[in-house]
Amino acid sequence: MSSGLFTIVVPAHNEEAVIERSLRTLCSQVTTCVLDIMVVCNGCSDRTAEIVRSHAAADPRIRLVEIAQGSKPAAIRAAFAAITASSAFVAVVDADVVLSTDAIEGLATALEGPRPLIAAPHIDVNLTGCSRAVRRYYAVWLSQPYITAGVIGAGVFAVNFAGLERITALPDTMADDTWARAQFARADRVTSAGTFTVFPPRTLRPHLRRRARIVIGTRQVAAMRKAAAGRWPDPHLAPTTTTAAVPKSRLARATSADQLTYWAIQKSADLLATWRIMRGRTGWVTDVTSRVSEPTP
Repeated sequence: MSSGLFTIVVPAHNEEAVIERSLRTLCSQVTTCVLDIMVVCNGCSDRTAEIVRSHAAADPRIRLVEIAQGSKPAAIRAAFAAITASSAFVAVVDADVVLSTDAIEGLATALEGPRPLIAAPHIDVNLTGCSRAVRRYYAVWLSQPYITAGVIGAGVFAVNFAGLERITALPDTMADDTWARAQFARADRVTSAGTFTVFPPRTLRPHLRRRARIVIGTRQVAAMRKAAAGRWPDPHLAPTTTTAAVPKSRLARATSADQLTYWAIQKSADLLATWRIMRGRTGWVTDVTSRVSEPTP
């Protein structure tokens, strides 16, 4: 059983459609830890801050931080700057992610001890309303060793206080979770009890844009790793992304059409990422198809 202050950082840029769901699931966590839920509204022009403010007035565990710059890394850095030594654990949770009620307790248990650690719960993908192409893609993606072995990132990661100093200098990158993961050796990355649910883009075009964004972020972090000249604990940044790396027993669950769709989207995302980089169009693009107010799963 874990105890102590658990700070949950929620970067939010124009998330009025899902921020209430996020706060509801975070506040319903069953844990012995004391929760400190810090929502960092960055460059919001919608009702996100207003919604958070109203919830904070009713629940002292919630606090609102606002910054003018619309930047997820800047929002995370602002949150880290506000964290004190009283926080035993710190998690970064995307606003559109839903945690199971035991996820925070599972993270705290996994992160206990003096050794710097990073952790995430098991991932669950909600494909409700997604197109056939998106479903085919995830039939293969969910079989990747990177996923089946436990993914650190993809919307949630947490560290203990000993591990926090490794990630406070988060750079401007579209792959904050990939960068954070690379600051820890594989032996220091833990998959904890509980789950977190992600909601992919529902149609092919936004899904392709999202995959291209991930490719750009991975390339950014890879360039940083190269510049670090081997000083990072883990040089293995990217997930395995070729169907050839997936054990045949797992691929048997996916059809040949699933595998072809997966390969085509990966290749297309790579080309789109290259095109965007060449034209300097590497800014963050939020998917709106998956950000629809709906009941908590």
